[in-house]
Amino acid sequence: EAVAAGGAAEAAGLKPGDRFTRLDGRWIETVDDLQVATPALPAGATVTAAVVRDGSEVELTLTPRRGL
Repeated sequence: EAVAAGGAAEAAGLKPGDRFTRLDGRWIETVDDLQVATPALPAGATVTAAVVRDGSEVELTLTPRRGL
């Protein structure tokens, strides 16, 4: 559970231990859900995500560099 320094995840505000609950309007309940949702994200477009961090939901704005 690491976030690479200088990487896209760090730039988006993700922290180690964050757990996705929504991504671009899709509910994320499992890792499989996340793996299905991420390739569909348009590179360069702004999308919203929600993560659980320390027991609270946090909303983030992400800009994929390319289909993840």
